[in-house]
Amino acid sequence: MRIIRLCVSLVVLVGVGGLAAQERKPPKKGDTVVIRGCLRGSAVESAETRTVGAEGDTKPEELLPALTYRLQGKKDLLKELKDKHDRKVVEVKGILRSELGGSGLGTTVGRTRISIGVDPRSGSGGARNDQAIPVLEVQSFEGTTITCAR
Repeated sequence: MRIIRLCVSLVVLVGVGGLAAQERKPPKKGDTVVIRGCLRGSAVESAETRTVGAEGDTKPEELLPALTYRLQGKKDLLKELKDKHDRKVVEVKGILRSELGGSGLGTTVGRTRISIGVDPRSGSGGARNDQAIPVLEVQSFEGTTITCAR
């Protein structure tokens, strides 16, 4: 009897978790996003990604792994960003110019996501070499005085 209860509760929890994950989709090409992370040359190692809505409100994207974004845009804006804030934590607002392709981990079977391995946000498991670097067209940025750890 206990085993049946355990199985039923497990199925319910997995079903509810699957519905919550389906409601939030990762940002698509053309969406405006705000990336907060470490600037290294012409790339930002993202620690936090937020999607900007139509009203200007931002929503955090918890389902995305930590990604490195390649920056493109107006040369004078990128030069100022790099000259003043290289190797520091920055917040960059821009338009996503490439697809993220989900998390890059696992596969979807029907309405269920299956993945094997570790969460890339935990810092273990190594870098993903088969995943393309997303491109962000910079519109504006905000620098901080916080230097990056590495």
